[in-house]
Amino acid sequence: MLRLLFMPYVAIEVICAYFFISEYGFLPLVLEVIATAVLGMFFMFQVGFFQLISRIVFLKPSDVFGVLGMPIGGFFLFIPGVATDLLGVVVIIFALFSNLKNQPLKKEREGEYYSYRREHKEEDGEIIDVEVVEEERKYK
Repeated sequence: MLRLLFMPYVAIEVICAYFFISEYGFLPLVLEVIATAVLGMFFMFQVGFFQLISRIVFLKPSDVFGVLGMPIGGFFLFIPGVATDLLGVVVIIFALFSNLKNQPLKKEREGEYYSYRREHKEEDGEIIDVEVVEEERKYK
């Protein structure tokens, strides 16, 4: 199964590298790979990519472009190649817009892990105090 996904990836990367080298040259390709690898490391470690791996069980689908968009996009930037760099930039842009739309994250420490949660503004609504009174009914 992995071979079936790997061969199209290599073909797409070779085609993208060919067009990039024909337009800009080989040295800019090498500089682009190095620069995006450094930028990808920054985005991966900004949120904590290795904590993502250890807490993968608690992952929700909405977190892929939200909270985890930065480290996932950073991972794609870290992989050498023009196509994965473009994919990484797209994921990071979606994550930025998603994070701007949502509330900011608050970093909390839970044991040896850090947790990122959305801050909810406390709304002072009405407090309703309810008391349940049970009456004993006698049936004849």
